[in-house]
Amino acid sequence: MRGLRLVGRGWALGGVAIALVPAVAAGQIPDPRRDRLQPVEQWVGVSANEPPPETAAGAGAGRLWDLPALRQAATEAMGTALAREALKPAGPETPVVREGAMLRWSWCRRGDCAGFGYAFVVDPRRGDLFVCRNAEGGRQGWMGNDPRMHIPIRGRNCDDANVSEFIRLNSR
Repeated sequence: MRGLRLVGRGWALGGVAIALVPAVAAGQIPDPRRDRLQPVEQWVGVSANEPPPETAAGAGAGRLWDLPALRQAATEAMGTALAREALKPAGPETPVVREGAMLRWSWCRRGDCAGFGYAFVVDPRRGDLFVCRNAEGGRQGWMGNDPRMHIPIRGRNCDDANVSEFIRLNSR
């Protein structure tokens, strides 16, 4: 009788362990990337070089460029060297604006906004960052950390029309 109890308990414990495995396999583990870029929403209406209004008087969040989650997402999307370049603006910046569910902003080289600069698009709900790079010598185009992104046919240029088209194609 005693041996049967041990076997019975062992079977019962095994059943519990097996019951937990499908919950993990079903995707109930939270995605650590999912909400990481939500803090970018604090900068809507503000330049990335300024502190957001909610924190300007208190314990400041600093500049958007210094946000660790943005730095991590940029490195994933562009690689270390380009991310370092993109996150050090060298000219005029636009404020962060909301376009649908996405946020966007840009900067360009002082005196050369037609030839060099970056446009940033963030999906704060998914933790995705997309970057369009204008550069001399043909080194331009879209980069991102989501392989499912769609690039418009004329999407090699980072002007407002192409950025808006990119957002339209990638809104989910």
